[in-house]
Amino acid sequence: MTLDVGLVGKPSSPEKRIYTWEDTVLYALGIGATKEELDYLYEGRGPKVYPSFAVVPKFNPMLDLLAKTGGSMAMVVHGSEKVEIVRPFATAGTLYTTATIRGIYDMRKFASVIIDMESKNEQQEVVCRTTSGIIFRGAGGFDGPRPPKEETPFPVPKDRPVGFEKGPILHGLCTFGYMVRHAAKGAGGGDASKLTAFGAQFRRPVWPGDTLVTEGWIVSPGNVALSVSVKERAEVVLSNTWASFDASGG
Repeated sequence: MTLDVGLVGKPSSPEKRIYTWEDTVLYALGIGATKEELDYLYEGRGPKVYPSFAVVPKFNPMLDLLAKTGGSMAMVVHGSEKVEIVRPFATAGTLYTTATIRGIYDMRKFASVIIDMESKNEQQEVVCRTTSGIIFRGAGGFDGPRPPKEETPFPVPKDRPVGFEKGPILHGLCTFGYMVRHAAKGAGGGDASKLTAFGAQFRRPVWPGDTLVTEGWIVSPGNVALSVSVKERAEVVLSNTWASFDASGG
């Protein structure tokens, strides 16, 4: 299977997505928000929007572009995700999202596709940017370039203590959303609007019913290294995980 490298660098047409407060509340519930987080669940308080909602408008443009590569969608694995928040999400509104393949890389047995997405509001102001690392299993060996090595902005300090056979797994982006909630509660005083950027690599599957535990290390003002594991197995499921906050206090 050969992927169409001619798609690299060609942005898709903007895809329009209208969302309401019900959509943002449903997202918050989907990533585990509870009654203690009413600001994100109750329309009488806005509601506020978790910044990881950025992965919602980008999903269809990303899938459409992946399908055009000619790769088998049945062989897709989500490898990594990174989000940059430019301005907070409105409670409801319209977003226009474009997707661009940055590169298609040969990993011998696998192919790695890096896709950048950008979402704008009705005023054509950038709201967020996301980058997805997608793996096509069995699509490597086409003598293409190797993927560039990307360092984690804020790795877990090594000198401080920190770790499919069961059926359908929890989608990685849901685990990603839990990580964002946990980071906001642990380092942002419960205010997710302070988050400006965050990223992770998906390492192990999570099954419904697993207990997710997020540990964090403040490595510099406004920057946190994170590790997400499953309590029942003491197994790290998100690595190279980090979050940046607005540390200005405004």
